[in-house]
Amino acid sequence: MTTRLILFLFMLFLAFSNTAFSESLSPPSTHGMITVPATLKADPVQSIRIGSFIAEFEKTTLGEIRDTLGLGSIQHSGDAAESQYWLCYSLPNQRVWLISHGEMGGSDHALTQVQSISTSSPGNASCPQIPKHFQTISLNFGWIGTTKVSLLKALGPPSGIENGHLIYYYSGKKSGIYQGQSVEWDVIGYVEAVIIDNKVSSLYASHVTSY
Repeated sequence: MTTRLILFLFMLFLAFSNTAFSESLSPPSTHGMITVPATLKADPVQSIRIGSFIAEFEKTTLGEIRDTLGLGSIQHSGDAAESQYWLCYSLPNQRVWLISHGEMGGSDHALTQVQSISTSSPGNASCPQIPKHFQTISLNFGWIGTTKVSLLKALGPPSGIENGHLIYYYSGKKSGIYQGQSVEWDVIGYVEAVIIDNKVSSLYASHVTSY
C-alpha cells in the first residue's frame, strides 16, 4: 500500500462521538487509524442517489452536485493531508456533508466522502435545505433511518464494532493506466454507522483509489 494512501487512511477513520457530532457546520472531525480487518468482498461505496440524480464517488464533482441541486456553496478548510472541500445541506431532521478530500479528490474536487447525522436544527445559509424533489437520499445499502436489520442484510456482518459503531472495510485492487503504464490501483471503501434504537442515526462513507 502506498505512503500516499496510508496517509489518507490516517485521516479517514471517523471517531463518532457526541463531541464530533456537535452542530458545527463544517464536517465532523476525522482522526485515528483503521483498526479493523478488511473483510468485505466488494466495495460498498460506489454512488449516492440524491432524488433522481446519481453522484458517483471519485467521478462526480462537488460543482456538478451544487449545480444540479441549484444551491449550496463549496467550502474549504485545512491544507496538505487535512485539506477538504465540502457542500453542506439540510434535510428534515438531518444534516449532510458531501466531501472531497483536498488531495484524493483532485483539482476538480470529486466526491470522496459523505457524512450525515440526525439533528433537530433547521437549515441555514451554510447548510441550505435541499429542494423537496431531491430529498430522497440514499447510498447503495441505506441511509439515516435504515434499520439495523436492513443494514446487516445489505452489508453482512461488520468488519468490526468499536464503541458500539458498526464498521465496514473493503480493500482491493483495480487495474488501470497511469502515465502510459499499466498499474494496479489500491481501492478503499469504508463505512461507519451509529445505531440508536435499532436504526442508523449517523453515517460516514468513503471511497478512494490510489496508486
